[in-house]
This record gives sequence, C-alpha cells and structure tokens, in this order.
Amino acid sequence: MPDSSAGPLSRCPVCGRSGLVGKERLIAGASAVTVYKCHGCDNSWRVRDEDRASFELPERETRTPPNRPPRKLASGAGARPAAKATTRSPRIVIMGISRAEAYQPHGAEICISISDPKSRPVRLSNDFTAVLRLSFSDIAVPSILPFDVLFAPEHAHEILDFVDRWPGVERIVIHCAAGLSRSPAVSMALCELRQWPLGKMEAEYPLWNPWVRSELVRIGRERQSSPRTRASRSKNTTAKPRPTASRAKRRTKKRTGR
Repeated sequence: MPDSSAGPLSRCPVCGRSGLVGKERLIAGASAVTVYKCHGCDNSWRVRDEDRASFELPERETRTPPNRPPRKLASGAGARPAAKATTRSPRIVIMGISRAEAYQPHGAEICISISDPKSRPVRLSNDFTAVLRLSFSDIAVPSILPFDVLFAPEHAHEILDFVDRWPGVERIVIHCAAGLSRSPAVSMALCELRQWPLGKMEAEYPLWNPWVRSELVRIGRERQSSPRTRASRSKNTTAKPRPTASRAKRRTKKRTGR
C-alpha cells in the first residue's frame, strides 16, 4: 500500500518521489522490519523498527542478476554450432495375416499388405494412415506354374514410392501370409536401403525370401544412384495429351497429299 506519511520514510532516497512509496512489515528474527519500495523507480530498502527514530537514508539496494551463461554469438568464432537434424527411424512390425487382421494401430502407422495371387484382400483396420496392397507369390525363382507371380521391379517401385510418401510415420506394419518369408525380406531391404537398424531381424526370421530382398535392394540402389529414374517412370505413366482438331486436320491433309 502507498505510504502517505510525512518524513524521510515516505520519500525515495534515489528518485526523491513521495506519496508513491509502499511498505510492508516483516518479522526478521526477534525484531520487526519495515520494507519500503518505491513504485516509481522500483527501489527497495529495509528499516528495523527500533532504528526508525534515528533514520538515515540508505543506499539503493542493488539487485544481483541471475547466474546466466554468457550469450552465444550468432556467427563467428564464438558461434554455437547448429544442431544436426536427426530423422528418427520408424519401428517395423512384422506379422502374419491372422495377427494383421486383429491388429489395431495407434498413432501414425502405415501398412504394407502382401497376399498370395488371387486371394481375398486382408481385412485391415481403418485406423491405418495408409495401406499398400501387393500380390505376389512366395517364390525365389521363376515358376512355370500359371498362378505363381514372381516379385518384380513394379512391386519394388510401389513399395519404395509408398514409403517415400509417408516419411514421418511411427510404425510400418508389414505382413504376408505367415509373417516368415516375404514380409521379413521387405523389412530387411528397407532397413538396408534407409540405414535403419536391423537388430536381430535376420536371426529371428531365418526363412526370409532372398529374391524379394535382393530385388528390392537392387531397385532401391538404382533409384538412389539415378534420381531421375522415378521422375522418368512417373512421366512414362502419365497419359499423353490428345491431338487437337487443327493438328488432326493437318495430319489428314499430309497423308492424303491435299
């Protein structure tokens, strides 16, 4: 509260203002202390009650700034090195069909669903951020059987494009029929291409498909060495524009010689 009493106690010893000095009573040990604070210059001082009769103007109380580390320069010799951007690798989860149909994702998760040719689509949760469905056989060499489909470059491009499309996901769920051959092979290839930790994946899934892994790694290396591969591939799949009526008319005249 402002102190409106007369005398030196109501006048700030620094700025000399009066009528703007607030005070409060404190108990310091066995004696009472009055704390004065100027609301004009933010100066504060303390006076014991027994010293109020012989009051002398005290010196301004200096505030000690907090112990802060020296500020780093924005550039130059004392500049703080910029932190390296780190990309956290997603967790890869391998499973079979039965577990995949009962799996419920939490957070940002995508799924690569691998099924046998001409088999029914696997019933997956709608909570996946995105799902890629592929169909190829669990074989490591070309087969003469008409219903077998060998893992091809088209499958590899679809997988790589799908993973590139979702770089910030928390988990990548990859499943096949039993979760022992094709899905572990795809998982190992992605870890090899993206430099994600393999951990004990090779030891836990010793029956991984060597053809699927080697082909996916080969296609991925080609894409990394020639960045134009994906652009040219998407360009080739783009529908060509139909000729306009004037162009078609000129072509007709050229063919007929008119």
